Amino acid sequence: MATNAPALSGVIFLPRLRLPGIAVGVPIRDVSGKAVGIVTVAMSTAQLADHYQETRLRPGQTIVLLNQEGRIVFHTGQRDPAPEVMDAFRDLPDVRWALSGPPRTDAYFESPVFHDVRLGAFVPTEPHGWVVGVTILRAVALAPAYAALRRNVVAFAVFLLFSVGLAAWLTRRFVTPVRHL
Repeated sequence: MATNAPALSGVIFLPRLRLPGIAVGVPIRDVSGKAVGIVTVAMSTAQLADHYQETRLRPGQTIVLLNQEGRIVFHTGQRDPAPEVMDAFRDLPDVRWALSGPPRTDAYFESPVFHDVRLGAFVPTEPHGWVVGVTILRAVALAPAYAALRRNVVAFAVFLLFSVGLAAWLTRRFVTPVRHL
C-alpha cells in the first residue's frame, strides 16, 4: 500500500495451501485516488503450471518461469517441484544473463531438473524482471533436420549409383563399336 501501485511477490510459501506460490496485491482507491484497502490474490505455482499444460508442447519440451531471484515460479515438467529444485536455475549462467536484461540461447543447456542436455532459450519479461525459459531435448528439436539430412544423403547415393551405372553403360556402348573396327 505504500507505493499505491499493484505489486507482484516473488515465490513465497503459501501457509494455507502448504505450497509455494505467488501473490498479487492491487490497491483499492477512493474517489480522490487515495488507497483505502487492498485486494490480494494468491495462486500456487502448481495452478500456474496447470494453466500452461494446455499449451501444445513437443515431447521433451518444457516452459519455466523464474522470478527476479531465479527461483522457479512454475515448470511444466514438474507440477510441484521440491524445495531444492525451486532454486536449481538460480546460479545458471544463462539465467543470470537473462535476468540482467538481454535474452539468452544455449545449444548445450544442461537441465538442472532433468540432468540432460537440451536447447534452451531464456527471455526476460519487461514489467516484472522475471525470465521465461523454453527448453527442448536436442534429439527432438533436431530430429527434422537429421531426417532431412538422411533423405538428402540417400538421394545423393541413389543419384551417384545411377550416374556411375549410366556412365558404365554409355562407355560400354560407345567403346564396343570402336573395338570392332
